[in-house]
Amino acid sequence: MAVGAAVWALIQGYKGWTRTAGIQLKRAQQELDKHLGDVRDQVRRYYLDVDSPARRHQSLVDAHFDQFTDLIGHYLQRIVHEQSEEASRELARLTEQAKLDEQQRATRLAELRGQLAQWDQVGQGIQGIIGELTGIEQTLAGLGQPPVEELQA
Repeated sequence: MAVGAAVWALIQGYKGWTRTAGIQLKRAQQELDKHLGDVRDQVRRYYLDVDSPARRHQSLVDAHFDQFTDLIGHYLQRIVHEQSEEASRELARLTEQAKLDEQQRATRLAELRGQLAQWDQVGQGIQGIIGELTGIEQTLAGLGQPPVEELQA
């Protein structure tokens, strides 16, 4: 009888210990969820909110996107400038070659058509970049800033 009582006491002690461990685990999960929510809100505020005390008048995401847009704009301007210079040189060559005979003109015409095909490829590349920028801008607009209620929680 004493052995049975001891076994019963051990079983009841084990059940109580597992219940206590379960309660502690739930409490730890709740604290972790709260902490992760706080961290998420801090990250959202840091990257997506305007910070007047820090004299930041746009979010970090917007600032980064503007820098990226400026970089692409400068890149495109450089390409346009280079292509414009090349076109000027080509115009000078064409003026010079206007004096050539018919066979030379036909050969030069074939070369020019090849160069026009290259220009078309450059134009398609620029259109692709514009499409990517538009997609990035739409993605960022879709992210938007979180509602005020969510930030105050």
